[in-house]
Amino acid sequence: MDYSITVEDLPDDRDLLIPVNVSTYDGEDAALTCFAEFKETVREYAEKYSGSLLSRDALGYLFSKVDPVMKARGYSMPDDAFEIDLVALLREAPEEGPCAAVNSKNARGLENLTGIDIDEAAMLHQEAFVCVEDGKIVSVAVENFCEDGCVEIACETAEGYRGRGYAFSACAALCRDIIDGGYAVKWQCSENNAASVALARKLGFTPVGREMYMCYFSNENGEDL
Repeated sequence: MDYSITVEDLPDDRDLLIPVNVSTYDGEDAALTCFAEFKETVREYAEKYSGSLLSRDALGYLFSKVDPVMKARGYSMPDDAFEIDLVALLREAPEEGPCAAVNSKNARGLENLTGIDIDEAAMLHQEAFVCVEDGKIVSVAVENFCEDGCVEIACETAEGYRGRGYAFSACAALCRDIIDGGYAVKWQCSENNAASVALARKLGFTPVGREMYMCYFSNENGEDL
Protein backbone atom coordinates (compact mmCIF):
# COMPACT_ATOMS: atom_id res chain seq x y z
CA MET A 1 0.00 0.00 0.00
CA ASP A 2 1.32 3.43 -0.96
CA TYR A 3 1.37 6.08 1.72
CA SER A 4 2.15 9.69 2.53
CA ILE A 5 3.57 11.07 5.77
CA THR A 6 2.57 14.48 7.13
CA VAL A 7 4.70 15.91 9.91
CA GLU A 8 3.17 18.12 12.61
CA ASP A 9 4.82 20.30 15.25
CA LEU A 10 4.69 19.15 18.84
CA PRO A 11 2.08 21.39 20.55
CA ASP A 12 2.76 23.00 23.93
CA ASP A 13 0.87 22.51 27.18
CA ARG A 14 -1.76 20.08 25.99
CA ASP A 15 -3.55 17.54 28.16
CA LEU A 16 -4.04 15.36 25.08
CA LEU A 17 -1.45 14.59 22.41
CA ILE A 18 -1.85 12.46 19.29
CA PRO A 19 1.70 11.59 18.20
CA VAL A 20 0.56 9.28 15.38
CA ASN A 21 -2.59 8.99 13.27
CA VAL A 22 -3.09 6.42 10.51
CA SER A 23 -5.93 6.62 7.98
CA THR A 24 -6.65 4.08 5.26
CA TYR A 25 -9.46 4.71 2.77
CA ASP A 26 -10.59 2.56 -0.14
CA GLY A 27 -8.85 3.55 -3.36
CA GLU A 28 -6.55 6.07 -1.64
CA ASP A 29 -3.00 6.07 -0.37
CA ALA A 30 -2.67 5.61 3.37
CA ALA A 31 -2.31 8.94 5.20
CA LEU A 32 0.12 8.91 8.13
CA THR A 33 0.45 11.93 10.42
CA CYS A 34 3.03 12.21 13.18
CA PHE A 35 5.23 14.50 15.22
CA ALA A 36 8.57 15.23 13.53
CA GLU A 37 10.59 13.06 15.94
CA PHE A 38 8.54 10.01 14.94
CA LYS A 39 8.85 10.47 11.17
CA GLU A 40 11.55 7.81 10.74
CA THR A 41 9.73 5.40 13.05
CA VAL A 42 6.51 5.86 11.08
CA ARG A 43 8.34 5.39 7.79
CA GLU A 44 9.89 2.13 9.04
CA TYR A 45 6.48 0.94 10.26
CA ALA A 46 4.86 1.77 6.89
CA GLU A 47 7.57 -0.11 4.97
CA LYS A 48 7.54 -3.11 7.29
CA TYR A 49 3.73 -3.48 7.35
CA SER A 50 2.78 -1.96 3.99
CA GLY A 51 0.05 -4.54 3.38
CA SER A 52 -1.52 -4.42 6.83
CA LEU A 53 -0.97 -1.04 8.44
CA LEU A 54 -3.86 -1.41 10.89
CA SER A 55 -3.22 -4.99 11.91
CA ARG A 56 -2.61 -5.57 15.61
CA ASP A 57 0.95 -6.69 14.90
CA ALA A 58 1.68 -3.51 12.94
CA LEU A 59 0.17 -1.22 15.56
CA GLY A 60 1.88 -3.17 18.33
CA TYR A 61 5.20 -2.51 16.65
CA LEU A 62 4.41 1.20 16.28
CA PHE A 63 3.22 1.42 19.88
CA SER A 64 6.46 -0.19 21.14
CA LYS A 65 8.45 2.62 19.49
CA VAL A 66 6.24 5.56 20.39
CA ASP A 67 5.11 4.66 23.91
CA PRO A 68 8.47 4.93 25.73
CA VAL A 69 9.04 8.41 24.32
CA MET A 70 5.60 9.62 25.32
CA LYS A 71 5.83 8.14 28.80
CA ALA A 72 9.17 9.89 29.30
CA ARG A 73 7.30 13.14 28.68
CA GLY A 74 4.70 12.31 31.31
CA TYR A 75 2.00 11.09 28.95
CA SER A 76 0.28 7.73 28.88
CA MET A 77 -2.35 5.87 26.90
CA PRO A 78 -5.19 4.52 29.11
CA ASP A 79 -4.83 0.75 29.49
CA ASP A 80 -2.05 0.88 26.88
CA ALA A 81 -4.79 0.46 24.28
CA PHE A 82 -5.64 2.22 21.04
CA GLU A 83 -8.90 2.27 19.14
CA ILE A 84 -9.45 1.72 15.45
CA ASP A 85 -12.39 3.62 14.01
CA LEU A 86 -14.67 2.47 11.23
CA VAL A 87 -15.58 5.20 8.73
CA ALA A 88 -18.70 4.73 6.58
CA LEU A 89 -20.75 6.82 4.14
CA LEU A 90 -24.42 6.97 3.22
CA ARG A 91 -25.63 8.53 -0.04
CA GLU A 92 -29.16 7.17 -0.33
CA ALA A 93 -31.87 8.15 2.13
CA PRO A 94 -32.87 5.34 4.52
CA GLU A 95 -36.42 4.33 5.27
CA GLU A 96 -38.28 5.92 8.14
CA GLY A 97 -37.76 4.33 11.51
CA PRO A 98 -40.41 2.66 13.69
CA CYS A 99 -40.64 5.65 16.05
CA ALA A 100 -41.71 9.22 15.39
CA ALA A 101 -38.78 11.59 14.95
CA VAL A 102 -39.06 15.38 14.78
CA ASN A 103 -36.70 18.28 14.21
CA SER A 104 -35.30 19.40 17.55
CA LYS A 105 -36.78 22.85 16.94
CA ASN A 106 -40.16 21.27 17.65
CA ALA A 107 -39.00 19.85 20.99
CA ARG A 108 -37.61 22.97 22.64
CA GLY A 109 -38.29 23.15 26.34
CA LEU A 110 -38.67 19.41 26.84
CA GLU A 111 -36.43 17.64 29.31
CA ASN A 112 -33.50 16.10 27.43
CA LEU A 113 -32.37 12.76 28.86
CA THR A 114 -29.37 12.50 26.52
CA GLY A 115 -25.99 14.18 26.80
CA ILE A 116 -26.33 15.99 23.46
CA ASP A 117 -27.09 19.70 23.89
CA ILE A 118 -29.66 20.54 21.21
CA ASP A 119 -29.67 24.23 22.18
CA GLU A 120 -25.93 24.42 21.52
CA ALA A 121 -26.43 22.59 18.24
CA ALA A 122 -29.03 25.18 17.23
CA MET A 123 -26.60 28.00 18.06
CA LEU A 124 -24.01 26.35 15.82
CA HIS A 125 -26.62 25.89 13.05
CA GLN A 126 -26.36 22.11 13.32
CA GLU A 127 -29.55 20.26 12.51
CA ALA A 128 -30.79 17.69 15.03
CA PHE A 129 -33.69 15.26 15.10
CA VAL A 130 -35.12 13.77 18.27
CA CYS A 131 -37.50 11.11 19.51
CA VAL A 132 -39.81 11.97 22.38
CA GLU A 133 -41.29 9.54 24.89
CA ASP A 134 -43.16 10.31 28.12
CA GLY A 135 -42.84 14.00 27.27
CA LYS A 136 -39.02 13.79 27.33
CA ILE A 137 -36.35 13.71 24.67
CA VAL A 138 -34.96 10.17 24.78
CA SER A 139 -32.85 10.05 21.61
CA VAL A 140 -30.97 12.66 19.59
CA ALA A 141 -29.18 12.53 16.23
CA VAL A 142 -27.16 15.65 15.43
CA GLU A 143 -24.82 17.01 12.77
CA ASN A 144 -21.19 17.32 13.81
CA PHE A 145 -19.44 19.06 10.92
CA CYS A 146 -19.36 19.23 7.15
CA GLU A 147 -16.24 18.43 5.11
CA ASP A 148 -15.73 17.58 1.45
CA GLY A 149 -19.44 17.27 0.78
CA CYS A 150 -20.04 14.93 3.72
CA VAL A 151 -21.82 15.71 6.98
CA GLU A 152 -20.70 13.66 9.97
CA ILE A 153 -23.41 12.83 12.50
CA ALA A 154 -23.57 11.60 16.07
CA CYS A 155 -26.37 10.12 18.11
CA GLU A 156 -27.24 9.14 21.65
CA THR A 157 -30.19 7.38 23.24
CA ALA A 158 -30.86 7.68 26.96
CA GLU A 159 -30.25 4.64 29.09
CA GLY A 160 -33.46 2.74 29.64
CA TYR A 161 -34.77 3.62 26.18
CA ARG A 162 -32.24 1.73 24.09
CA GLY A 163 -33.08 -1.16 21.83
CA ARG A 164 -36.50 0.22 20.89
CA GLY A 165 -35.67 1.79 17.54
CA TYR A 166 -35.28 5.38 18.75
CA ALA A 167 -31.69 5.78 17.55
CA PHE A 168 -32.51 4.37 14.13
CA SER A 169 -35.54 6.65 13.80
CA ALA A 170 -33.71 9.84 14.82
CA CYS A 171 -30.70 9.03 12.63
CA ALA A 172 -32.85 8.06 9.65
CA ALA A 173 -34.73 11.37 9.84
CA LEU A 174 -31.48 13.36 10.07
CA CYS A 175 -29.88 11.38 7.23
CA ARG A 176 -32.85 12.02 4.96
CA ASP A 177 -32.66 15.74 5.73
CA ILE A 178 -28.93 15.86 4.95
CA ILE A 179 -29.19 13.81 1.75
CA ASP A 180 -32.15 15.88 0.55
CA GLY A 181 -29.83 18.87 0.92
CA GLY A 182 -27.35 17.34 -1.51
CA TYR A 183 -24.79 15.97 0.95
CA ALA A 184 -23.58 12.50 1.87
CA VAL A 185 -23.61 11.38 5.52
CA LYS A 186 -20.49 10.23 7.35
CA TRP A 187 -20.46 7.80 10.28
CA GLN A 188 -17.37 7.19 12.41
CA CYS A 189 -17.17 4.95 15.47
CA SER A 190 -14.88 2.48 17.19
CA GLU A 191 -14.81 -0.92 15.54
CA ASN A 192 -15.33 -2.30 19.05
CA ASN A 193 -18.63 -0.44 19.45
CA ALA A 194 -20.86 -3.27 18.28
CA ALA A 195 -24.10 -1.32 18.77
CA SER A 196 -22.90 1.66 16.73
CA VAL A 197 -21.51 -0.54 13.96
CA ALA A 198 -24.79 -2.46 13.81
CA LEU A 199 -26.83 0.75 13.66
CA ALA A 200 -24.72 2.11 10.81
CA ARG A 201 -25.17 -1.14 8.91
CA LYS A 202 -28.93 -1.09 9.50
CA LEU A 203 -29.17 2.48 8.21
CA GLY A 204 -27.40 1.42 5.03
CA PHE A 205 -23.96 2.96 5.53
CA THR A 206 -21.11 1.55 3.42
CA PRO A 207 -17.67 1.20 5.06
CA VAL A 208 -15.07 3.26 3.19
CA GLY A 209 -12.09 3.39 5.53
CA ARG A 210 -10.48 2.93 8.92
CA GLU A 211 -8.60 5.32 11.18
CA MET A 212 -6.34 4.89 14.19
CA TYR A 213 -5.43 7.60 16.67
CA MET A 214 -2.81 7.09 19.37
CA CYS A 215 -4.21 9.29 22.11
CA TYR A 216 -1.94 10.16 25.02
CA PHE A 217 -3.09 12.01 28.12
CA SER A 218 -0.92 13.93 30.57
CA ASN A 219 -0.22 12.23 33.88
CA GLU A 220 -0.94 14.14 37.06
CA ASN A 221 2.68 13.76 38.12
CA GLY A 222 4.18 13.84 34.66
CA GLU A 223 6.69 16.30 33.33
CA ASP A 224 5.33 19.33 31.50
CA LEU A 225 6.20 19.74 27.85
